[in-house]
Amino acid sequence: MSKDLIKLAKELSNEDMCELINLFADKIDIYIGMSPVNVLRSAELDREIPCVMNGNVIQINTEWAFTEEVIPFVNES
Repeated sequence: MSKDLIKLAKELSNEDMCELINLFADKIDIYIGMSPVNVLRSAELDREIPCVMNGNVIQINTEWAFTEEVIPFVNES
């Protein structure tokens, strides 16, 4: 990571970061691994409201991407 990006990240407010997340929402996927059941779920950011401020913190809203089914991520053979 470049020093310029680190400097920028330290200077941004949570509101600024939330706006940036909204701008890049279509390029963000979230993968959630669940242990000990060894499954993975995939989510995209919500199309209508991907990110909002919730008090002083950033709230990221997701939609399940392709399926409501879990995706196994450990080969059990």
